[in-house]
Amino acid sequence: VTSENPLRLELFGDQIESIRYFNLNTQRSILKLADYSLLPSRELITDGSSNYNYSTIFDYLPEDLIVLQNEPELIQEKAEEFQEEIEGIYQEIEKNKRELIFSPSSYFITNSEICNKLKYKNMINFTHFPEEIKKSISGNQEEKKEYIREFILEGQEISSYFGNLDLFAKDLEKWQKEKQYIVILVRNEGRAQRLGEILEERGVKRFTTGRLEEYTHLKSTIFISYGYLNYGFRLPNLKTVFITDQEIFGKERNKRYKLTRRKSEPFSTAMDISSGDYIVHIDHGIGIYRGMVNLTVKGVKQDYLLIEYAQGDKLYVPVDQFNLVHKYIGIKDKTPKIYRLGGVSWGKAKGKAKRSIQKLAQELYNLYVARKEIRGFAFSKDNNWQQELEMSFPYEETYDQLQALSEVKADMEVVKPMERLVCGDVGYGKTEIAIRAAFKAVLDGKQVAILAPTTILVQQHYDNFRERMSSFPINIDMLSRFRTKQEQKSSS
Repeated sequence: VTSENPLRLELFGDQIESIRYFNLNTQRSILKLADYSLLPSRELITDGSSNYNYSTIFDYLPEDLIVLQNEPELIQEKAEEFQEEIEGIYQEIEKNKRELIFSPSSYFITNSEICNKLKYKNMINFTHFPEEIKKSISGNQEEKKEYIREFILEGQEISSYFGNLDLFAKDLEKWQKEKQYIVILVRNEGRAQRLGEILEERGVKRFTTGRLEEYTHLKSTIFISYGYLNYGFRLPNLKTVFITDQEIFGKERNKRYKLTRRKSEPFSTAMDISSGDYIVHIDHGIGIYRGMVNLTVKGVKQDYLLIEYAQGDKLYVPVDQFNLVHKYIGIKDKTPKIYRLGGVSWGKAKGKAKRSIQKLAQELYNLYVARKEIRGFAFSKDNNWQQELEMSFPYEETYDQLQALSEVKADMEVVKPMERLVCGDVGYGKTEIAIRAAFKAVLDGKQVAILAPTTILVQQHYDNFRERMSSFPINIDMLSRFRTKQEQKSSS
């Protein structure tokens, strides 16, 4: 697992003949080894003669650590349940003698040990007190040590504004007059800046935008920052209000799965094909892959790809020429023509394809030369309405979605006619790109038509567009067989 390159074991029956590191892409051997120590996949070595000194998380934490505990009593309860569970498992294994293991104290740090480690740390405990017992807390408490301070904070919920930013701005002004401290949290820095511009347009003054750690009461009564908080709330005793996107726009923002970005790689490993697959050799054409074989040629032992052609012809391709071979991609369920080695058919097919590509390239060149002479309409830059629509999106945009949105807007804002195709899997936000582009066009007085391949999809898009643009004075209608002829005429 920790090695940069994988190992290949060559066997003769049940005996190992050689051990080699090899390159996963080329399949070629890198280094021959006389032996290799393969450690067991266990965190602890069950060797009684060895004395291992295992570390815990506390060996890596700083001395000036501040520990936050949310519901300490619940943590204690869960820790005790876990301790009982692992003790039971250990006793069951010991009873049945199924395998050799250490006691639970060798695998886990106990709750009492954790408490001792944290005894002299700075700790902040959060505990929820039900309303009925708040008043009796101070009278029933034991005498506290002088280095322990306790605060009781009463919180209140924040009502949702459902995208009514005018009402939101009025409440902000009211809280400012009451000398309340207001912290607004949105998803990222760009959204924080846009919200500041929207509030400024509505006459809200004296606010600061920045990172949460820069917050201070002294600069302004309204602080707009970015971060994640499930819900907003008020702390009347501290005269502080926390507000999130959910209260402003009335919808909970769901974070999409974070996609791991990988660079695309060419077809370069034998793991990409299976025996029986059709593959294409750039010089010999389409054949059938028959697996990897090991041959000795001129005293050199090497791996080869075996490709079978028409009439039993066979081609052995060395793994270092793997770049000449590609997996066949053609029409589904249609069997391709298998060529003969040394024949002229493959050369003719390549020549025909080359001429077709050159013809298509010339036609495209002529088309784009003609299009370049045409002047389109340059749409305006984003205004605050556009920003409000985008901030009301109930999901977190993916990296690719943001990039596509940026490129679409850039195309719309120049006089050159836009020609862009947005592709993506189901559920990854293509419709939202169309909604924002359509909204941008409507703000400049244009009419937008959305075409969909099915009646059901027309209805879905109609519902989505109406929901997303419900806070704006925009007419949206649908034309499909779900409408009567009279309704279709009135829509058109």
